[in-house]
Amino acid sequence: NLASNCVRSRLYSDGQRWLAEGLEYTTARDVDFYTIYLSGWQAQMYFDTGHWLEAEEQARAAIRLSRRLTTTSLPAFIALGHLKVRQGDSEAAELLDRLRSRVLSTDELQRIGPVAAARAEAAWWQGDAERTIAEALPGYELAMNLNDPWTFGPLAYWMWRAGRTEVPIDRLARPYALMIRGEWQQAAEEWQRIGCPFERALALMDGDRPAKHEALAIFEQLGARPAANDLREKLQAQGVKTIRTIGQHNADDLTPRELEVLRLIADGLSNPAIAERLTISVGTVKAHTASIYSKLGTNNRVQALTRARELDVL
Repeated sequence: NLASNCVRSRLYSDGQRWLAEGLEYTTARDVDFYTIYLSGWQAQMYFDTGHWLEAEEQARAAIRLSRRLTTTSLPAFIALGHLKVRQGDSEAAELLDRLRSRVLSTDELQRIGPVAAARAEAAWWQGDAERTIAEALPGYELAMNLNDPWTFGPLAYWMWRAGRTEVPIDRLARPYALMIRGEWQQAAEEWQRIGCPFERALALMDGDRPAKHEALAIFEQLGARPAANDLREKLQAQGVKTIRTIGQHNADDLTPRELEVLRLIADGLSNPAIAERLTISVGTVKAHTASIYSKLGTNNRVQALTRARELDVL
């Protein structure tokens, strides 16, 4: 309870403390019921804070351990489903459809709210404002009768994005209220303080042109394709003819050794396996991968491979 409430309230430092303590206890005693639940919330925390590779790994590990969609595996499924929405992955639709039918029967905002928000966000990136409102509505109406500003926040935000301007701003978590009021700079600073890069980019997206370019960089670094594509189109519509994407000017700077390491990463090899294949130390492999990430404007393997394929580097 301490861990999940800290993550829901965006108190990630405290949340990590309780997650670590709880998982150490449950894994040592094979208490899988709670290991699955805590792992799902850890995946949510990784997702919120921009560590998407770790979020997916943790969520899938919890789902494998559970083997099916249960109450304890719901946090893992929700985190994975929302992640796939932001990545523009086709898996999102199947996950969110399964989740919707499961959570609506619970009548619990902590279950319904996050799924409704994820489904509303998916509809928004697909350009369907009417469906955005329809998807958010089940959670939004339930939140109207309860005091949960952090769950209410994203639901109200996507409703507002889709044209429902009469949302109760005073009942939302502060950064969401700031975004809806149009105070994008303060909202971006608040999200940065909390540690949520995607939401920070959402705030910057409503700012001036430099802020929009910064938002685009964040979306691209995260691998948030729908958001990046949407913002890029808006910038082009405003007359920005050339939009430099992260890594485009550096991709050609990859050394032959870095390309070799990148190809082995694409083959699924771990750092120790790459070190053994190339007869170098693991530390050298890490140095090469850090350089690859920097040159491609990414921060993990999945993003680096995605960017490399987009730029025809591989």
